[in-house]
Amino acid sequence: MSALWVEALTGAALEAALDDVARLRIAVFRAFPYLYDGDAAYERRYLEPYRESAGAILVGAFDGARLVGAATGTPLADHAGDFAEAFAGTGLDLSTIFYCAESVLLPEYRGHGVGHRFFDLREAHARRLGFARVAFCAVVRPEDHPLRPADYRPLDPFWRSRGYGPLPGVVARFAWRDIDAAEETEKPLQFWMRDLSEPGASPLQRACKALSEAPCPARPSGDRTMKIAAAAYPMEFLDGWAAYEDKIARWVAEAAGAGAELLVFPEYGAMELATLAGAAAAGDLERSARAVSERMGEATALHARLAQAHGVHILAASGPVFDPALGARPVNRAHFVAPSGAMGHQDKAIMTRFEREDWAIAPGGPLRLFDTALGRIGVLICYDAEYPLLARALIEAGAEILLVPSCTERRPGYWRVRIGAMARALEGQCVTVMASTVGDAPWSEAVDTNTGAGGVFGPPDTGFPETGVLAAGTLDRPSWTVAEVDPAAIAHVRADGVVLNMTHWAEQPARAGTVERLALR
Repeated sequence: MSALWVEALTGAALEAALDDVARLRIAVFRAFPYLYDGDAAYERRYLEPYRESAGAILVGAFDGARLVGAATGTPLADHAGDFAEAFAGTGLDLSTIFYCAESVLLPEYRGHGVGHRFFDLREAHARRLGFARVAFCAVVRPEDHPLRPADYRPLDPFWRSRGYGPLPGVVARFAWRDIDAAEETEKPLQFWMRDLSEPGASPLQRACKALSEAPCPARPSGDRTMKIAAAAYPMEFLDGWAAYEDKIARWVAEAAGAGAELLVFPEYGAMELATLAGAAAAGDLERSARAVSERMGEATALHARLAQAHGVHILAASGPVFDPALGARPVNRAHFVAPSGAMGHQDKAIMTRFEREDWAIAPGGPLRLFDTALGRIGVLICYDAEYPLLARALIEAGAEILLVPSCTERRPGYWRVRIGAMARALEGQCVTVMASTVGDAPWSEAVDTNTGAGGVFGPPDTGFPETGVLAAGTLDRPSWTVAEVDPAAIAHVRADGVVLNMTHWAEQPARAGTVERLALR
């Protein structure tokens, strides 16, 4: 999987993607609970309203140019013939409701927060069109259905977390042929709805609402400086998801309020998600890894909503993720989200002794270069920053900024990573950004003691401080460390610095090919 990104399509772009949406519907809805034995002719008829509706939206999830997921929506009035009977007697005006239809995503792309993005962008679209409510319907199958998988998990908790609730008695009926049936049969579909103007909304919900009314500004063209924020992030035992959401929302709002456009959270900062599963799970290495992995999709979606709401790029705190495509053991994964909704991830490449010997965390996928509106950015997770060839691969791919999320328990560890980050800035004539976990977390065997600080570093050369330190936080004090970075300075030092480390790197192999040994005893 390359960088996964999400985009809202309307008009001609929507119409051009409908054939791919049809193929996705047939593939994804074949699984329980829909068990849909689809065909192209039915899909053409079903999707026709989206070609004709001026209010229609398609939110597509793309792996490169390939559509791997899709969610659609139109004004509910476009489907009045299908749903009028279900809403009869409710007193609800169909013209005030926006209808979110299918959300389909190939299984291998789940767990990255795409489901939340599907709802975020459709709800924002509904607000822009002036709708007061959003609704969708979902098929109802009996608990003892013979084709229900043993590990099937209903999506009700996810929908409720988005503010949706079932509408009592509002049930639509559609007929299709199940994969194990010869004829079509009618199925009930329960409607769920939420009000887009709920009183008492959280700061995050208000920020997302404001976003729907005023899109985030694009970065102006031309060279200019930008601010980068590196976290010294305190690890805490949380009493629920709302506490985590509020904490992250506060941290992002503070950095964005200071003018930062790129926010970097630390390695293993996501371990506090394990506390949501209780003290016993948080205190056990294996159970905590699984508890964090199960929550990473929601956490990534939260960071994506905040990135869009504040118009910032965020490297979210890393954590263990069980990715079946990479094997049975978890990888250490950090997700990177842009204000556009685009997102990707970077896995740690080289494990420390603790990760190898005590926790069995596995090396993950390949190095990735993120081409963003702020420049070309790479990620080296903690120990990876101590290995120059990893950084060099990113520099040769075009990286201008390297993000170094870290988690270190004692000062020697902090200094190893910081020295590594500063050395990579020297060799690559680039900017490196180090974030740290701080404080004690006795509830966790993995991150029980933390020491560190935020820091932003460059080469000690033309256009940068004599020490190479653009900003350094106070050790072990929870805070953001913010530095102003001039992308033009990176280009200039690479082209005309006092030394040209990046360019002259290539001379090493010829000079290092032969080592003469001399005896001086």
